[in-house]
Amino acid sequence: MTLFSTAIVERYHVRFRGFADIEVLSIGDIEVVAQARHKLMTERGVSNAATLQSGYVIYVEAA
Repeated sequence: MTLFSTAIVERYHVRFRGFADIEVLSIGDIEVVAQARHKLMTERGVSNAATLQSGYVIYVEAA
């Protein structure tokens, strides 16, 4: 018996102005844009504040 139900992981696609969609795996949508923003900064070297603030979820699919 488990105390918590099994988490359902979903693949979120987040779009930022001027960049291709960034995929993020998550069990909830609260932190998805922040995770994608972090990926954009660390993996692609983006530091423009307007670009980093432009992120939004475009669709979700089962992982």
